[in-house]
Amino acid sequence: MIILVGLIALSSVCSGVIGGFLSLNHYQLKRKAQLGDEKARIAYPLHGMGYQLLVSLLIINVAANATVAVLLSHRVAGVFAVLLATATILFFGEILPMLYLRKYVVAILAFTSPVLKKVVAVMAPVNRPVARLL
Repeated sequence: MIILVGLIALSSVCSGVIGGFLSLNHYQLKRKAQLGDEKARIAYPLHGMGYQLLVSLLIINVAANATVAVLLSHRVAGVFAVLLATATILFFGEILPMLYLRKYVVAILAFTSPVLKKVVAVMAPVNRPVARLL
């Protein structure tokens, strides 16, 4: 159960950051960084990674959601597992984070920047071909 909660939390952070990332204005973030906002200064280089960061977060989000579905199928039978996984992921992993975490996306990017930089570096072989399509 702890693993399920952790995976849903990971999915929610990824979803919230993706939603907020897409709503950030690159020039406003740059201006905040120039004016001395420490979180904006840390988040600005991540925003410059563009589609590579977006693809990395999407892959992590999908992997977490798929793992939630698989783990629930071992606990609950058949159709109920699918319905429970869908409802849980939809509300706690997608909708609520999009509503609440996008306000704090700069702070979340700044806090998670060391991990996100490593994730993008590890996933670079996957990111480049996918980012070219976008």
